Amino acid sequence: MPKFKGLDEAAKIVQNLTGKHQEKLLSDISKQNPKLAELIKNRLVVFEDLRYLTPEMMRVVLKKFQADELGLALRVASKELIAHIRSLVSSNNQKEIDAVLSGKPKSVTKVQEMQAKIMEYVREKIKTGEIVIDKNSSETYV
Repeated sequence: MPKFKGLDEAAKIVQNLTGKHQEKLLSDISKQNPKLAELIKNRLVVFEDLRYLTPEMMRVVLKKFQADELGLALRVASKELIAHIRSLVSSNNQKEIDAVLSGKPKSVTKVQEMQAKIMEYVREKIKTGEIVIDKNSSETYV
């Protein structure tokens, strides 16, 4: 059985779970060890963390994904995240995102799959340094 290398490995495991499963696992951990659960949460990069993207970082994401794909992923996102993403993209991309957000209902599974694809790409770009997500910093990235 492999040994885990601390909090980063635990965060990677949790990160591969769907949103509801992440929440349940972290809740269970929190009941036993609230500090550990908080430490793991701080190492997770989740879809809502896209609110930390700058316009340049959003361009990196838009090189890989179309605005309608981003719109699909945003269907279950917070209003704050939707507003932030819309503020980072061109008016044409805003229109495409809005069309998907106000369009026909989509299955939650399809939305979650698109979020997972986007986050897999974002995590790759975090590793290469093209995207920086720092939840605890007031630093601005350009």
